Amino acid sequence: MEPNIQLKDINLVYKTRNGEMVDAITNLSVDIFPGEFVSVVGPSGCGKSTLIQLIDGLLKPTSGEIIVNKKRVTGPSPDRAVVFQDFALMPWRDVNKNVLLGPELRGKTNSFKEKAMDTIRMVGLKNFERKYPYQLSGGMKQRAAIARALTNEPEILLMDEPFAAVDAQMREIMQEELIRIWQATGKTVVFITHSIDEAVYMSNRVLLMSARPGRFIDELKIELPYPRTLEVKNSQLYFEYRTHVWEHLKTEVHKVYDTQAS
Repeated sequence: MEPNIQLKDINLVYKTRNGEMVDAITNLSVDIFPGEFVSVVGPSGCGKSTLIQLIDGLLKPTSGEIIVNKKRVTGPSPDRAVVFQDFALMPWRDVNKNVLLGPELRGKTNSFKEKAMDTIRMVGLKNFERKYPYQLSGGMKQRAAIARALTNEPEILLMDEPFAAVDAQMREIMQEELIRIWQATGKTVVFITHSIDEAVYMSNRVLLMSARPGRFIDELKIELPYPRTLEVKNSQLYFEYRTHVWEHLKTEVHKVYDTQAS
């Protein structure tokens, strides 16, 4: 099987407001394969969210290239969809109209109406189609954001800490729901998270990033069976995976705090 996402020696340097040049990402290379659920974990400020923007085409690397479906990424494309942590729903549009935003921008609203209803049901929002964002809980808003991404029929789902704004109980429910949706759709998922537990619980593979400038320092294949339930977190294998990730990240996390304290 050939990868559908390839990062080839990616470097990103940006200029701050005071003119300082900052190395954000350095020598970043990885292949991600169709249908994989890959989580990226690293200390704050290491470039995890930047990585999502690079794959989507919202940012361009200083050097290196990103290949998606054998084509060099030069900008956003319908084959990729991003789910952000702040929901990014339009408050003046109900759930149905928010979900149909992508097809509407492509001039295909009518042909995607049935698809929109299917995805709304898939994420558990049946009977909430006419509700506005202010009428929804945090978890429901994120489900609507996921439905919007899926309705556009992307091959790749890019998720930037999508559960960071929901409470702990809802976060666990949303993790199970996302696993179910991923298995039902077969999408390739790139999932950014600060949570080691979340990464190990959900993923096929976990990529570990260093402190800035961000680079991959390790990867871990997760061989826990699907479908996964919360009971998995009580297993010895889960504990071993979690310990492995933390031992490899601990030094990088300390680097960030030492820098901030100096």
